[in-house]
Amino acid sequence: MKKSSQNFSEIIKQMPGHVYWKDLNYEFLGCNLNQAKSLGYENVQEAIGKSMYEIFPADQAQKIVALDQEVVKLGHLMSRYETANFEGKTKHFISKKTPLKNLKGEIEGIIGISFDITAEYQAQLRKFQMYEHIISLVPAHVYWKGLDGKYLGCNDQQAKSAGLKSREEFIGKTDQDFPWRDASDKIKEIDRRVLETGEEQVCEESGYMADGFLHTYISHKSPLIDDEGKTIGIVGISVDISQQKELERLRAERAQISQLMAASIAHELRTPLASVDMLANQCREALPGLLACYQEHGPKDETTIPAHRLQSLLEMADKLEAVTTAANTFIDMMLMKVDLAKAKPQELMPLSIAKCLQNGVDLYPLTQNDKAMLEIDYSNDFQFIGDPTLIRHVFFNLIKNALFHVKTAGKGKISVWMEPGKDHNILHFKDTGAGVSPDALPHLFDHFFSKTRHGTGIGLALCKIIMDEFDGTITCQSVQGEYADFILSFPTTAENQL
Repeated sequence: MKKSSQNFSEIIKQMPGHVYWKDLNYEFLGCNLNQAKSLGYENVQEAIGKSMYEIFPADQAQKIVALDQEVVKLGHLMSRYETANFEGKTKHFISKKTPLKNLKGEIEGIIGISFDITAEYQAQLRKFQMYEHIISLVPAHVYWKGLDGKYLGCNDQQAKSAGLKSREEFIGKTDQDFPWRDASDKIKEIDRRVLETGEEQVCEESGYMADGFLHTYISHKSPLIDDEGKTIGIVGISVDISQQKELERLRAERAQISQLMAASIAHELRTPLASVDMLANQCREALPGLLACYQEHGPKDETTIPAHRLQSLLEMADKLEAVTTAANTFIDMMLMKVDLAKAKPQELMPLSIAKCLQNGVDLYPLTQNDKAMLEIDYSNDFQFIGDPTLIRHVFFNLIKNALFHVKTAGKGKISVWMEPGKDHNILHFKDTGAGVSPDALPHLFDHFFSKTRHGTGIGLALCKIIMDEFDGTITCQSVQGEYADFILSFPTTAENQL
């Protein structure tokens, strides 16, 4: 029996963790060497008879004794997380304690074993602090709430929006406590849907912030789940889109003003153009007879008008008509740019790309210098499904842009050619002028994006809309300072090459 007792004592002594047993006064009856040394004693005997109040400060001792008393009161095994200060350092333990009973089953104290988890706790704490730091720096509003709608935490951005100095001030409050209280009912309804469905909800929310301004957010909210898989609240992230909303509003106002101005200007321009066109038709009808009469009855001396001048007079009507047609085409382009809805074709039809291109070049008011820059290869013609007016607008925009960049660079030419393909036919519109900068290239076809003083940022956006309507694409390849190649891709048709 004595040997068994010695063996048992040796086993207790060598056990990992901190093993101890106490009486009902919560003084040590015994412990292993680990426990004794952690309490600052050289051996087990020094720890026996010591109470918690002799070892720890009163407040800390009281917490330990309270847990021991709870074990005795409930009469069964309990697991708890505990902390204790040793030589000025806080250590963290997981403790398992159970009543110590005699042979009659009477409780005479408690027996426990505690495992030091300080290293693991600190590792988890560092990881938590890192995550907390990351969340605090997120350029959005991050927050989480309990089932009662009270905030459990947030990042710095969210606290700042509420006019608070720290995140800690946010905890325990509800939406009613913040400047956006007028929107609290709508927020509560969205939170309710998250909890009822158990699914993420994406929505647009608005409310007044501490700065006194109304802000609009895109919010993503999801259930907050604990380690056991239970929903304990919601977690959300809200991104402020107020500037984007304001920009959209300004763009809409700008577009509306542009439409009104363009319609007014178009009206003012079309009236005199109609008069010029009418005069051109009258000249076309009257001039041949007048010139024939002049040639028959006019003077036959040095005052006679040369034949080539008479021919120019005969062609004047056609030139005036071409000018008015081009002017009206540009007015149509202007109206289409300010009202992109007009870029929707009435009816699509099979067309020859070469004929449409030739028509566009003929109608565009090119000077002799402009024509010298332009090299067009009309071979490899192909058919596409489109609208002749809309494709002409695309060509006009590309010609106008190419001429501008070549003239700005003071060098280069404009080359246009066609490439047939199996699934798609290609039209290249390339100029070797200024090219496009790398930062501008990804945004060329965005609405209202322009890098030139005269540009509106609508022309190329219009080209993309039109090509989309044709089930085609328009892209640009460029090297700044060398070239810009606009590539129009059209789906092949049953009658591919012409």
